Amino acid sequence: MADRRAARAGSRQAPLLVFVHVPKTAGTTVRTVLAMNAPGGKNRMLSGVFKGGGGLDNSLMEQLREGKGPLERSPRDLAGVRVLRGHVPLGIREHLPQHVAAGRELRYFTFLRDPVDRILSHFFAIRDRRDGVEESGKYTLGALPREPTLDDMLERGYVHDNLHTRMLSGLPEPYEEVTDEMLEQAKGNIRDGLDFFGISERFDESLVLAEQRLGLSPILYRAPSRVNMTRPRDSEVPRKFIRSAERSNRYDVELYRYACELFDNAPEHGQLEFEVELAALRAARGEGRIDLDAPAPDGLDGTDDVWRMLLHARATAMRLQLDNARHRARAAAGGGPKALQHELNTARSRVEQLEAELARHGVASPATSDPPQPADASTNPSMPRPKRALRRAGASSASRSHSKRESKRNGRKAGGVQPTRTHTDWETGA
Repeated sequence: MADRRAARAGSRQAPLLVFVHVPKTAGTTVRTVLAMNAPGGKNRMLSGVFKGGGGLDNSLMEQLREGKGPLERSPRDLAGVRVLRGHVPLGIREHLPQHVAAGRELRYFTFLRDPVDRILSHFFAIRDRRDGVEESGKYTLGALPREPTLDDMLERGYVHDNLHTRMLSGLPEPYEEVTDEMLEQAKGNIRDGLDFFGISERFDESLVLAEQRLGLSPILYRAPSRVNMTRPRDSEVPRKFIRSAERSNRYDVELYRYACELFDNAPEHGQLEFEVELAALRAARGEGRIDLDAPAPDGLDGTDDVWRMLLHARATAMRLQLDNARHRARAAAGGGPKALQHELNTARSRVEQLEAELARHGVASPATSDPPQPADASTNPSMPRPKRALRRAGASSASRSHSKRESKRNGRKAGGVQPTRTHTDWETGA
């Protein structure tokens, strides 16, 4: 009876998002977005296994395997946590279920980056900062030559070969030599085992997909300041370092190629709602005036003036939503100021009016079902409601049903991300 009650309680809790953070894959910006969605104690960092400062530490995995460590006290300790993140392998999924309430859903996601650029970024970060006073002791794994090469750091364990493949193979302790079997396991995981993955080089597109697949909102971000501006780039990188990076990451190169292929085939690409949201995100990112120069997506039959009004309304709503999330992150009581609440409601109303106007100009009525809710929408009335999905003019329900049947027949979970779900349980715990 107690087990059944625990299972029912777990099923009512919001899904727990687990960010498998491969070092040097846009993690600073992703963490910022996650902090806006799950502020304070709702966002918990795990002790890293693959260290951003070099080396590895398996103590977390050992503790989780033994039912001990940072999550040992009670599943109730994670009841209010929405995000777990860290430099941990996907194999952590073998241990996490015993640390959360029975029946609670765990959703895993990650970002991938060009493997050669990723390992070089990691190499230069350690080389340029290991002796600095700013983070004293962080980059002191072992003795390195005064001018170390990438091979020096690989041999001493500061950086690791084929780190994407290691971390995404699903093995809890992927420390031995990488094999063809591990590569195939990693491919299978990004195709079927993750709820979402993004590509760092296509960050804006990835965030819009995360919004639609994981229910993240807001997704607006400001350009990160934590970038190593002194590191060599492109033709400035010594050729011997590039050869070393390519040689030590041949499995990752293949995995990244495969991931990009899946990402290109994500069904959202080309859909009107995705393209409008992507254009709004890019328009809203800059400071000051909203950039309205983006061309209207194909299939949007309204006039240029109508498109610019819609783009301005969507981008304004994104900015206000980000401001509201920042206020919530600072205020333990939650909820933004009344003035901001009024602006959010006005922006939401304006978006709905413009969508109705677009429908009159040839775009079909918005879909009746709502996409994923913004985080904490049920507990925070100041969060704007999700936008209803736009449909291209002439798209009938019959044609959409046919497309869904075709996708199922092909067995494709495009882009390595699961087909869009209804994520109201992310906010309500239902």
